[in-house]
Amino acid sequence: MKSVIVRLDDELFQEFDRFCKKRGYAKQGLIKRLIKELVFNAKVKSLPVEEPLPNELEALKKQQKDILEDEPVDWERIKSAL
Repeated sequence: MKSVIVRLDDELFQEFDRFCKKRGYAKQGLIKRLIKELVFNAKVKSLPVEEPLPNELEALKKQQKDILEDEPVDWERIKSAL
């Protein structure tokens, strides 16, 4: 597993810290989840613009559910469904 160091100014850190404490998030877990969502959304936006087939829509919904539950993103499964 790789690590990333993120530097935040004091004000942003305090806001983020309060946000996490208020909602019961671990900072590391929330940052990881946000990055996964960002990557997933970017990949979805790069898909061709057309109505997805039912099996494609189900694959995307399953992957989005996995992201929210902090499961690994299985891009090969998504690609094979498309």
